[in-house]
This record gives sequence, structure tokens and C-alpha cells, in this order.
Amino acid sequence: RHALALEEPMSRFAILDVVGFPIKRYWYVAYPSGKQLSIVAQTFLEFLGKARESLPPLA
Repeated sequence: RHALALEEPMSRFAILDVVGFPIKRYWYVAYPSGKQLSIVAQTFLEFLGKARESLPPLA
């Protein structure tokens, strides 16, 4: 929806209710062990951790 909202005219698109969607995926974060992360990388990891806590469990 976000990407399509930038398109004109929106009337050319339809949102369909499809069985089995949305597809739920697991995401993983990997980084080198023993290496100190930059402030930006550390902040991003903290953001991901907080975002994960606010998500409902996968069914």
C-alpha cells in the first residue's frame, strides 16, 4: 500500500483478499562475533529488539 500510494491514479489498483496471505516470515540478524558494533549498528539492533516485543506472535 505504501509503495502504491505514490502512484497515480490509484483507481487502477485493487486490493485482493487472498487465502494464505500475508505470508509470514522469520527474519534473522547476523553480525561478526567479537567485533564491536558501531553506534548506528547497536542502535539498530536495539530498535529491532523493541519492535519485536511489540509484534503479535506468529500463528
